[in-house]
Amino acid sequence: METPVTRLVRVLAAASYATLATTISCGLAHAQSRGDCEAGIGFIRDAQSRPQDPATRAELGKALRDAQRELGEGEYAECLEAVEDARTILGSGGAAAFHRAGPALEEDERVQGDRDFPVSTEAAGVPDRGEVEVRVLAGYSRLRSLRGMSSGGDDDDEPPGRRSGRDLMTPSIEAEVGLGHNLSASVGLAYAFGNAEEAKTGEAEFTLKWNLLPAQGLRPALTVIGGISAPFGPRHESSETLLGLLASQPLSPGANAPVLYANILWFHALDRGEGERSDRYAASVALAVPVARRTGLFVGYSREQDSEHRRADQFIELGVRQLLPADFILAGGVGIGVGDSETDVRVLFGLQKNF
Repeated sequence: METPVTRLVRVLAAASYATLATTISCGLAHAQSRGDCEAGIGFIRDAQSRPQDPATRAELGKALRDAQRELGEGEYAECLEAVEDARTILGSGGAAAFHRAGPALEEDERVQGDRDFPVSTEAAGVPDRGEVEVRVLAGYSRLRSLRGMSSGGDDDDEPPGRRSGRDLMTPSIEAEVGLGHNLSASVGLAYAFGNAEEAKTGEAEFTLKWNLLPAQGLRPALTVIGGISAPFGPRHESSETLLGLLASQPLSPGANAPVLYANILWFHALDRGEGERSDRYAASVALAVPVARRTGLFVGYSREQDSEHRRADQFIELGVRQLLPADFILAGGVGIGVGDSETDVRVLFGLQKNF
């Protein structure tokens, strides 16, 4: 006959076995769920690396961000739901639509140029609705020793003069948000330090973009940009309005295609001072080439008139754009002043985070 002590021991042993079995089962399920989630994220990334139409690529990007966020928070069920969403997107004919419409190269972040990130030329296109891009930039310029080195054609006969200082450092921050309907808005703030006369001045800027012609296959993309800037500081220049056209032209079909960019910009002074231009212009062109799985190389040329007569900047530029984990992008570039450029050399460095 079983004694009370024997019965108690048997019950405790059974309970311990059940607890151990449950713990092992939960641990295995936890590990399996995490492994399934990581495998699903790999599946989405693999799908992104293949040619897709713009809508499919954007939806895959959202699914990837959702899955990565849920994985980081340990919410594996929600992570797997995001992976399943991606599978549904791919099964709805998005991949097949690529073969009809051609690849959308505007979404290849390796070759997606932004202003001064890493070169002067900006790509056509806007972020998707609700997406936010935040860029923190730092620039260094070494100015030429003499002012007013431009040649003829302007009506200011002031003779050139030697600069008291030649070094200028300009940190800045910019945020751009997609508004939907092919629109985006951005705000930016910059301030200059150094021993050059342009130091101790800053600029606040607001711009709007309208993606007039989205990229599709080998068709060029066109974006209209407009905005207003408000300089500040003891030696600030005139406030200006901006109107321009940004163009992007893929040079081959499929993934890993090089892209040619061109910009033309018109600036109009609202309260110009003595010796300043009413209107000035900037033009630039750049070629971006994917050179590695997460790296793009840029080479370009830019020329921008200064607000003062007889002054301009003209660069031959080289830049690199590197994709980092967690939707970060690192970029750096150098511009060498040529011809009548006011600047000998300019170095740019920046970090972007996509939300």
